[in-house]
Amino acid sequence: DILDVFPNDPLLYRKYADLLMGKSKLDEAIEAYDHAADLFIDSAMNLQAVVAKILQWTLQKPDHSQGADFHAKLHDKGAKHTPLQCFWAQMSYPELVAVMRRLVRVRLSTGKKITTVDNPAENIFFIVSGTLAETLSPDCQSEAARAGIDTEPIFLGPNDIFGDIFPLDQPTRSNKDIVTVSEVELVKISKKVLF
Repeated sequence: DILDVFPNDPLLYRKYADLLMGKSKLDEAIEAYDHAADLFIDSAMNLQAVVAKILQWTLQKPDHSQGADFHAKLHDKGAKHTPLQCFWAQMSYPELVAVMRRLVRVRLSTGKKITTVDNPAENIFFIVSGTLAETLSPDCQSEAARAGIDTEPIFLGPNDIFGDIFPLDQPTRSNKDIVTVSEVELVKISKKVLF
């Protein structure tokens, strides 16, 4: 009934698809994920479209034409106003498939620490939904305070990216604590895969 009232809400269709998958109504979930992905592209939410497609294709392996069709939609219709939208929309078809196959989906509840200052940085994270708080290392906070810069936590949300993984060919450490403020859904890709 809610979908009848809000037929073009991609987040609602995504939740509906998750519900159907949880109830083992797989054929219906596949259709709902497919529709959600199209609505996400129309709403300039390319990352969310990619995740919906990953979930759909986990249930039913796509053929080449389905993959090519999704790539074409991302390229042609996916808004290209932000760097993240461009990242997804400008990939070649083989690049898109390679990245999608290596993304790992992560769901976390409130209050979970994702990165810790001085711990090895092994992944880059893309925020699909939810809110996180980023706090600088004590050294960075001291430098910022001396320069008169505010050191309050920075809040991250959907379509933000984090992870101190560069340069790829050298060990790196996180210079931030990042904690979930709400339930979050992320996708991550490891530094090893990118290198």
